[in-house]
Amino acid sequence: LETFSKDTGDPMMQTFLKLFTTHILTSDKLNSVQFIVFFLVNQSKAYIKQFLNINLEIFKSVNQASIIRQSAINHYGGFLCRSLEVGPKTLRKRLNQLVKWIHDYIGRDSSAECDYMAVNLTSHGPFYSACQAAFYVVAFRHADLVENDDVTYLRSLDMNTIITHPLNPLRVINKNVLREFARIMTFYQVAYCNNIILRNKRITLPVIGLSSAGPSTAQGKALMLDDYFPYDKYLLPKTLSLIKPLYREFQPLVNHVSDTDASSGSDSEDSIDDADKQSDCSSFTAQQKQQQHQSRRRTPSSSSRRSRTLSVTDVISQVLDTI
Repeated sequence: LETFSKDTGDPMMQTFLKLFTTHILTSDKLNSVQFIVFFLVNQSKAYIKQFLNINLEIFKSVNQASIIRQSAINHYGGFLCRSLEVGPKTLRKRLNQLVKWIHDYIGRDSSAECDYMAVNLTSHGPFYSACQAAFYVVAFRHADLVENDDVTYLRSLDMNTIITHPLNPLRVINKNVLREFARIMTFYQVAYCNNIILRNKRITLPVIGLSSAGPSTAQGKALMLDDYFPYDKYLLPKTLSLIKPLYREFQPLVNHVSDTDASSGSDSEDSIDDADKQSDCSSFTAQQKQQQHQSRRRTPSSSSRRSRTLSVTDVISQVLDTI
């Protein structure tokens, strides 16, 4: 691989692309095999174009199984985000193709049949995966989509129409992608997701762990999309030197706190910057222990709370007996 030549390696490349469509796309949550294709595709602009076209065509094909279409768009979006060989021009062109498909999908006259409170991944799984891929690309590479604070291109994507549609894509996408996407949209004042996010939180708790490919036994509750991002992250240290020159690291939007962040308080589960927070934990350890000690002195004991609960229960029982 270190001495890859396009002339001698093209037959091998075409073989790997065939294996990609027949084996990798149909395999669930691979860790490292897909990076062989990632490395080979990045050796040539022509390979990049071919690889993206393959994934987009598979995704658009209604004859393919839903889970295969979703896998293809995951690779499509992941490659656009992670490959250093994908420049701003190619990025915008490919993102336009994806967003156009989303707008065509929601442009069908079926909004009256949609209910934002009930998400049907069985019928609309490819749509939700396409939205997640588009939001992922915008959140990951927003710096390449904005030139000198000019947000004309971002506005041209008309994200507000997508996020406010009754299909309610913000309800099922990965929470980290959702949080970062909301930050980007608010920062550039292109769209505002916070009201929709808060509304979705009030509807019902999502059923975690159900695959988007399988049937749902909990009707009316939101299912979470399979949060599989095929190119996050490379875990083999011995061959990292081959992937690292081609691999784009995530650069989060700094010095910005959205309304959603403020309303979430100290909930560490919703934060995408847990690693940064952990580095600051040691400096607050002593202060936290002191505050916990003081709170124990001020807070009533568990026995007193329990006795209060029992007394209320007794009162309720007495009232019911008199009815």
